[in-house]
Amino acid sequence: NREPLAFAGAGSDNLSSYEGRHIHRPSPLHHSIIPSLHAFTLIELLVVVAIIAILAALLSPALKSARESARSAQCINNLRQIATSTALYLNDWNGAFPYFSDFGPTQSDKYWFQKLINGNYTASREIFFCLVTNNKIAQTKDWAILNGAISYGASLEFGYDSDPPYPFQTVNIASLGAPAATIYVVDSYVANGLYLSGAPYDGWGSSYVYRNVQTTNGDGIAYPRHRNACNTLWCDGHVTTVRAPNADPNSIYDSSALTSITVSPNANYWDRK
Repeated sequence: NREPLAFAGAGSDNLSSYEGRHIHRPSPLHHSIIPSLHAFTLIELLVVVAIIAILAALLSPALKSARESARSAQCINNLRQIATSTALYLNDWNGAFPYFSDFGPTQSDKYWFQKLINGNYTASREIFFCLVTNNKIAQTKDWAILNGAISYGASLEFGYDSDPPYPFQTVNIASLGAPAATIYVVDSYVANGLYLSGAPYDGWGSSYVYRNVQTTNGDGIAYPRHRNACNTLWCDGHVTTVRAPNADPNSIYDSSALTSITVSPNANYWDRK
């Protein structure tokens, strides 16, 4: 028979050398691998809150800028849709722009944009409202549509002749000397931000604009509502963003911006000729 294998030093003569020796065993896992848990101190919580506040302050301008850029882009898209609707109208009416006056047959058929809506040249009235001006008026959009208080104003050159005796007129695109350099529709507001009565005006805008700075309450004016810039639809259908040269909203009529009949009587973007 084979003898069983024996470990070195396990003989009877050596057993005594192992007596009394301590055998080391590893510590429990939770001491060596799993870190100990403890509650946050008040100071640590305050540090975290401070860091979050700093990050929010740093990101806020960027988020605001992104939001404003998105609103301006939507506004530009609105004007492009207005251009498309107007082109369809011009095609049906032999090149005549939708006229507007204070003498329409009804209150709902006196403004240029109402003719685009009533004639089904646009599928949505929302294209007449800029996101920047939404929810800034107590009245409803139905009221704004009826009273011409939309976000965009057409040049009065397409409703009245600005030369004496200021007759009402219908303008044909064939009569324009330079459609690509003639203003048709712009971001609008009212002079002094006041109604004709002098009451505060916090509405969307005016459906018509003058070709120079106005001081009479309620008169429609071009307005740089997009971070000091005014989105502009030109008579050939293209849309641009025109920046005012300084923080004064009326500077949008400066010769370096939209110009005006006052500043540049012989070289302005409002004159149809």
